[in-house]
Parts: sequence; C-alpha cells; structure tokens
Amino acid sequence: MERKKTKIVRFIILLLCVAFNMSAQEATDFMQIKKGIKKEFEKWAQKGYEKEFSYQERLRTQSQEAFSQICVEQTKKRIRGMNVNSALRDYNAEDEYFVVSLSVSRNDEGEGSAVREERLKKSWEGKVNVPPKNAELCRKNWGIMSVVNNDYDWCFVDNLLFPTLVTMTENLNNNNYRKIGISKCKFTLSLQNQQDISYSFDDLGINNPYLKGFVFNYSAMSKEFDEKYNSEEKRKISNEIYTHAEQMPAFPGGDKEMNKWLSDNIKYPATAKENGIQGTVWIRFVVLANGSITDVEVTRSLEPTCNKEAIRLIESMPKWEPGRQNGNAVNVFYSVPVVFKLKGGK
Repeated sequence: MERKKTKIVRFIILLLCVAFNMSAQEATDFMQIKKGIKKEFEKWAQKGYEKEFSYQERLRTQSQEAFSQICVEQTKKRIRGMNVNSALRDYNAEDEYFVVSLSVSRNDEGEGSAVREERLKKSWEGKVNVPPKNAELCRKNWGIMSVVNNDYDWCFVDNLLFPTLVTMTENLNNNNYRKIGISKCKFTLSLQNQQDISYSFDDLGINNPYLKGFVFNYSAMSKEFDEKYNSEEKRKISNEIYTHAEQMPAFPGGDKEMNKWLSDNIKYPATAKENGIQGTVWIRFVVLANGSITDVEVTRSLEPTCNKEAIRLIESMPKWEPGRQNGNAVNVFYSVPVVFKLKGGK
C-alpha cells in the first residue's frame, strides 16, 4: 500500500514538473513573439469589405511582405523591453583590464520566476581596458556607463533573447562624465546554443498557401527590410507638400540672416528706380526635403521688373534647413516678402 502511494506521489510530481516546464516554454521570448506574430497576421489576413477576387489577390501579392513586417515589429517590441546589466568583477593589474559580468533581464512583472532565473543563469563576461591609475575611479563610477543597443544585434539562446553585441558609453547627462576615462566599450556575446532569430510560417498553424514553407530570418533580413520600408515611406511623403509642418523650414541663421542676405543681394531694377517705384513683392516657393528651393512664384505683384528680380533673388538663395514632420524632412510651402525701397524713400 505504501509503495502504491509513493508511486502516485511520484507520478503527480512528474506531472507538475512537465506542466511547469511547458509553462516556462510558453513564457520564453520566442513563444511570446510567435504568439504576437500569429495574432497580428490573423488580423491582417481577415477578409474585409472586399470582393473575393480582390481578397485573394491581396493574399497572393502582399502576404509575404505583411508577414515579414509583422515579424520585425513583434521582435523589436520584445527587444525594446529587455535590459542589459553590467557589473565590474576582478581587476588584472598586469594586463590592465577589468572583467565585466553581463546579463539580461526584462521589464515585465508578469514574467515567471523560471524564465527570470534562466536568464540570470546565462550571464557572460567581457573585458574593459583600464590603466591602473584609473582603476579605482572606474570601479566607483562604473554606474555612469549606459548600454546603447540597436534592434538588430540580437539572437536566441534557448529561445531567450540575448544581444550579440553590447556597446556601452559614458552617460553624457551624468555629472561624473569622463571621470573614468572610457568613452566607449564593446562586448560580444559568448554563450552556447546561439541561434539566429527566425520564424517559420508553417509553425503558426495558419492556412495560407502563399506562405507555405516561408521562413523569415530576422537576424539576416530585418535591417534590410527596415531600410526598404523606411525608404518607401519617405518616397510616399516626398511628393507631398505641406502648408504647415511641425518644424517649419528656416534660412541658415534664421530670419535676421535672411533679411541681411536679401538686402545684400538685391539688384534694384533700373526702370523701377527711374520711375520711383517702391513696395513689396510677395513670393511663395517650396523648400524641398533636401533644403533646395523650387516652384518660385509671385503671389502679390509690384511691377514686372521688380517681380522678376524678386524671383531671381529667391531662386539664388543658399539651401535652407528643411521643414520636418514626425522627425522626417518634408517639402513645405513658404512665403517671403521682398522689399524694394529707394534711398530716402518712405
């Protein structure tokens, strides 16, 4: 009887261990990203208010790009919730370096203890060269060093995200800046079982014949995909002209320098001068995203020769600081008054 009870207890423990391991696997970065990819792609692939032919054509022509973009977005979202931690260890005075211990954690209170512990187990070490005279200062002020990571230098280690390259720089906002004499240091990942970040569409359990067998390799393709996507976005806005932008275009040095430049470079037309013509010509033009000026036109006329000179003047201006919308340089309409005033005139 006792033997039977022991077997039952062992069996229950075994089931609990299996359930615990399965739960831990579900909570890994890979599984969480995969879950997000599936959710977002299913949302994208839903049939909207579209004819069957249009729907099938959308799936045929856009599925791969949509899946790739979702893979990039979901991976980045996960990466940006990661923290890379560092701590100084032993100092080797003979070879003049500190051993640096590195580990990864996540800003997620809901993350299970099993996954958190698994991350901490996977710490690795690097070296940072520091001369003996700076060793004590370095140890005291190591906390001013900040991790600067990008979205691309990452991999999976047992389905958990780790940076393949860690770059650290001194925090410019810290009062102890440059006190330890290290402007930048880099550490490469040195763990076993490193794997590229990739996602197989077939593993999602979604029926889409146009993606059968397709694998998106984030490690190899994400940067290229981002550059292509960003360039397409820039092309979309390149033909749009804003009447007002969050940051309006500016002449180099501002309005004061522009007025001085106009005054120094204007050539008063002889005919207008002989006839005592004075006044203002209003000019509208487009400041392109590269700072060039184009589409110059008169919106308020004065006299033909003055109008012509105002156009010449604006077209000969140096490049401007372009306007910006959402951080991107954009084309913006701008208006400038060109004043014609004779000496002694009112």
